[in-house]
Amino acid sequence: MGSQRSPLGFSGDQTTAWPTLQFQVESTPTASNVLFNSWSHDIGGFDCCGGPQGGDAALHYGNCPFPAWPKCETNSSTDSGSQLLVRWLQHGALSAVDRVHCGGCNREFWNFPNFAAMQSAMHLRNELFPYIYTENHLTRDTGISLVHPVYYDAPQLDRSYEVPSEYLFGSAMLVQPIVQPIPAGEAKLTQSTWLPPGEWSDWLGQKAYAAGESGLDVSAEYSVNELPMFVRTGSVVPMRTNASLLQTVAFSDPLVWVVWPGSSSSSSSGSGSVSSGNATVYEDDGSTLRFEDGALAATTMSWSRGHSEGGGLSITVQPTVGSFDVGCSAEDGFEYAGPGADLQDIGAVPSADKCCDACAGYSNCAFWTWNKGAGNRCVLKVSRRGRRANSSAVSGVAPRRMASTRSHRFQLRSPDFAAHPPVSVELNGAALPKVAQGSGEVGWYVQTEEEAGTSSFATATGALMIHSASIKLSEQVSIEVRSK
Repeated sequence: MGSQRSPLGFSGDQTTAWPTLQFQVESTPTASNVLFNSWSHDIGGFDCCGGPQGGDAALHYGNCPFPAWPKCETNSSTDSGSQLLVRWLQHGALSAVDRVHCGGCNREFWNFPNFAAMQSAMHLRNELFPYIYTENHLTRDTGISLVHPVYYDAPQLDRSYEVPSEYLFGSAMLVQPIVQPIPAGEAKLTQSTWLPPGEWSDWLGQKAYAAGESGLDVSAEYSVNELPMFVRTGSVVPMRTNASLLQTVAFSDPLVWVVWPGSSSSSSSGSGSVSSGNATVYEDDGSTLRFEDGALAATTMSWSRGHSEGGGLSITVQPTVGSFDVGCSAEDGFEYAGPGADLQDIGAVPSADKCCDACAGYSNCAFWTWNKGAGNRCVLKVSRRGRRANSSAVSGVAPRRMASTRSHRFQLRSPDFAAHPPVSVELNGAALPKVAQGSGEVGWYVQTEEEAGTSSFATATGALMIHSASIKLSEQVSIEVRSK
């Protein structure tokens, strides 16, 4: 107790076994009860022990089914072991800390069976970066961790304390990592999930559920690449594309706003009572504590359902409020030499403005220092040499710069759009054309298969995809979707 003040923490060296994964899934959310947000575990398990396990461990785990020391390579050498690593990676992707580690084992999962499913979990983690970063910002304000128990949502119901393998991932999502292998000879397994009271959608937006005052149990089949993931109907989850991982700016470009509007008409499995929603993305330089002094940018998106015949949706992205970039007004710039810093001395320049301009000439330059007392010396802070600059907040590279423009993408995940494609889509009052899927052009289409170059963990068939061109952060983005 108390160590959460100096994160991050972890649950110790675990045995590589399915019951261990189950324990991690059930215990990780409870760390939020003592305000331990940055709680982690060794994804895949730490000990690849092999053979019998003595003492009480044998009662719970039996014999370790994986190779013994010293030739233990990985827990992924068998189909069941490979699935174990897949499911652990999926849990890690939907945890506060995504950290693969083991003692004397091989965790290079691209070498083993089910690699595509493992890769998909890692893609999902990257795509959720804006959502995770924002939710961690909210944790700082509210004390509610990114991963927290379901009974936070419905403390009045006994049922919410009886589903320890489920947890809330941020304010919008409920997930239930799978902790058992798919039966031999089968392609999927059946999993039952309890949804707290309210209106929910599955991750792909194919089904909507109205959970009454006592909640709702739902069952579905899941392949090795799938797990129970649900979103509150009306929610907006900000995401990014995998390509943006290599960007040197903090702002994901494009920023992907994924909306679950539910169905426009009531049905036995869903409802149409949710008519609006919103979300705010918080962004900073990713490396310093300057956000405590106001170096923070916030972008808000809202949507509402039209009331005309056939429905339709209105979407608005407000101009970004605030900034975390370092301008050229301060004579001495912003001096920073933290972890991962490479200070590039470019010598004497005539003014602070010229030093700032020099920094702007580097895509991976974060801050600059101009020292008049040292002969007008200009020093730039750029990303670590020998590494590809990216936008990960924990990558050890230079703090990121703030862009002046970016494009937006919108995904409306609802069964409505597959059955009733839009009549028209307008961006800031101008008609947007219908374009081919995967073309990357400004326009819209209804997705029928996974878009080339991106991953959404599974294909959101029927999602309405809208792409905008680069727009200044100071401008408002308005989209009107008119349906039949």
